[in-house]
Amino acid sequence: MTLILSAVTRGFVFHASDRLFTIQRKKGHVEEWDPRANKTIVVVGSDCWLVLGYTGLAYLDGKPTDQFLAEAISGVSDLDGGMVMGTRNLGLHYAEIIRRIVEAVSAQYDKLSCAVRKYPLIVAGTGIQMTRPRRRELIFRLGFSEDGYDGGDGHTERYPSLWRYGCIPAGDVNNEVHEQMRKRLRSDETHDSPDSFRKIMVDGVRATAALSEFVGEDVISVILDPEEREISVHFDPIDPSRPITPGKGAPHEGELKHKLEVYTPYAILPNIIYCPSVASVGGWRGFDGIRYRFIGPEPVVGGGFYGTYARKPQPR
Repeated sequence: MTLILSAVTRGFVFHASDRLFTIQRKKGHVEEWDPRANKTIVVVGSDCWLVLGYTGLAYLDGKPTDQFLAEAISGVSDLDGGMVMGTRNLGLHYAEIIRRIVEAVSAQYDKLSCAVRKYPLIVAGTGIQMTRPRRRELIFRLGFSEDGYDGGDGHTERYPSLWRYGCIPAGDVNNEVHEQMRKRLRSDETHDSPDSFRKIMVDGVRATAALSEFVGEDVISVILDPEEREISVHFDPIDPSRPITPGKGAPHEGELKHKLEVYTPYAILPNIIYCPSVASVGGWRGFDGIRYRFIGPEPVVGGGFYGTYARKPQPR
């Protein structure tokens, strides 16, 4: 279980999620399984910018669920690390992205054992579709369980004013905390910048974590700005002094004596796919003309770094 919050307003798309991945042992004991779990996917399609997350069943087809979803969306197999450069232009439309998710997950659920199939999976997110004459704000929630697929292909509204927005929670939602967060999102706190809006969502995840053993306090959040063609990934650890262990392809700890600052999600762009990685604060403008930024705790020592990390296999 986890908590994902997605919102869309004023031409920006927002997403915040914890990273806690737990398993429940006998006698109800809950323990953390994969401290490097990722639950977030960014997709830039031919007509849309989306960010989505999942809560529930953590593995499908023997792979982490985020990897399974990224492969289903992109049509590229073995997205278990690194980046896939120079892929054919995927040209994915919003409806095609939703269709691929629904068909792939539904087919996989049919193959699950009865014991596993009882665990639900929710894929939820928000985005912006570049329709004419006006863009559309997208909100979608796709549910899967032993009873089959439950959900549409998303609905659309427009949220042009400072005080209107669309927000969808999924997972371990505390209704009181969520309502307090929504009130703050409607307040003057959000007028300064998109980051003010994002920080309130991060606070919502943290407040829920304080009340639930199934929600973690370290938060990954994303802001999409289609007009400026920018993706901003933020990592807010509860303890910024705690080091992040380098993964495969990273320098040895003796060679790089400072923590690596930002965990990154899947990012499926028209001509390149970035797999979950760990990076130092910074970023670049890539082949698609899209700026990819990493924002987190200030580095102790300077220097740029971007490298993949290993994921734990499915527990037996």
